Amino acid sequence: MSFQAEERYLLRRLCRLVIPADAAAGLVAGDDPAIIDRLMIRLERRAARFQALLRKQFSAILYRIDTLSDEDFESCCSPWLQAFPAEANDLLERLIPPLLQSYYEDFRVQQVYQRRPGAPFPEGYSVTEGDWSLLDEVKRRASMYRKVPS
Repeated sequence: MSFQAEERYLLRRLCRLVIPADAAAGLVAGDDPAIIDRLMIRLERRAARFQALLRKQFSAILYRIDTLSDEDFESCCSPWLQAFPAEANDLLERLIPPLLQSYYEDFRVQQVYQRRPGAPFPEGYSVTEGDWSLLDEVKRRASMYRKVPS
């Protein structure tokens, strides 16, 4: 199942509110086509769930979303955008992580932050084979998991 045109348009407008452009820093907004395309790929598996959340959150304005001005759309969204994360919002809780992943994967955003696209250490580290002393620090740490009686 894929997103309908009005749902995709609604997501784009919402992403622009969540991540606005910053011309001074040279950062694109969250509604940039390349970022939205990456986001749609991430959301495709959960399209039905997102469609239900979008319709629930925007039921009052969905029928006129394409005629709504940016100011009216922002005033409609600002109460629950400003309340998040203090007040739970299913749509934002499920939208923001994949949106941020899609945003920070973009090469233009990485260039602004002076990051090279790709893995941080693609060549890896040189490690002497058989040097188990590297694990000493890990062994000294306290256990992260509770002990289960056997």
